[in-house]
Amino acid sequence: MKLLSIPLTLIMFALLFGIVLKLSVWLRSLEILLAGNILSVYSVYCFGRWFVN
Repeated sequence: MKLLSIPLTLIMFALLFGIVLKLSVWLRSLEILLAGNILSVYSVYCFGRWFVN
């Protein structure tokens, strides 16, 4: 399961980062980009910890 968690967390990060990037470009907001990146990193970290345990 630990080996499977690495690609899944990378895919989840890419999806979240892409959504945040498109949203920030669409709304032309740097604050959304910064907050979204922090939130996506934190949520991927929590997902990885949950998936392994």
